[in-house]
Amino acid sequence: MTPYRLLDTRHGVGAPQAKVGALDGSAGALTVRFGGVNGIPSSGVSAISLNLTATGTSVDKYGGFVTAYPCDVALPNVSSLNFVNNVSVPNSVIVPMSATGDICFYVRGQADLIADVNGWFSSSGSFTMVTPQRIADTRNGIGVAKTRVGALNGGGTALVVPVANVAGVPATGVDAVSVNVTVTGSKANAYGGYVTVYPCGTMPDASTLNFVSGQTVPNAAIARVSADGKVCIYVYGEADVIVDVNGWFGSARGFTGMTPVRVSDTRNGLGSVPGK
Repeated sequence: MTPYRLLDTRHGVGAPQAKVGALDGSAGALTVRFGGVNGIPSSGVSAISLNLTATGTSVDKYGGFVTAYPCDVALPNVSSLNFVNNVSVPNSVIVPMSATGDICFYVRGQADLIADVNGWFSSSGSFTMVTPQRIADTRNGIGVAKTRVGALNGGGTALVVPVANVAGVPATGVDAVSVNVTVTGSKANAYGGYVTVYPCGTMPDASTLNFVSGQTVPNAAIARVSADGKVCIYVYGEADVIVDVNGWFGSARGFTGMTPVRVSDTRNGLGSVPGK
């Protein structure tokens, strides 16, 4: 579908004209109707694909984040994007829609929210939603070892994250998972750092997100799953890694996952003419 803006709290589009959240996290979530709006069916929809932006942000010393989730479940312990003071931060997200067609947005901190819709998934299609859930967090040992990932010179070992038979993802028949990957407490050398999410095995020449020292950076990814139900996360640089899952794609159901491959790089003319 042609992308369009369904929510903009700066101008009262889709919700009241007001910032969302509170510095201490005590404010409730913003409820936004998606079902039956601008070409999205009112039923038969499992999830919405959108670009979510927080802008005009304010935070306390702990920083801020946004969680997008279906309104008919409890607020999950996941984040869709993270922010500090006075920034505009976007992230692509796939969000399950509630049975009544709503998506809720919780903000720790304060921000205006913008949501641009670019598509939706049918309940009978290849994508199956799950309630967003954190399946890996190296800061406290959720799902994986409590250890930082990577090395400044790129010589670190990839983090192996089990995804099959976890958080509602089946043990078999899964081609790929929809995840939000976040790095935090990052360290990088003069060349910067990056993360590559891939189905284990040989690491591809591709990046899922990029960072410099001291950043918290999220990005949504559709990650192909290895034959034994895992995804690998390589970090050039050093960081803690957080993985939140929100759905999966079944084998032979319309979506085919592949190992990421770089098809364009203007720095060296890959797939295009060299030049900025």
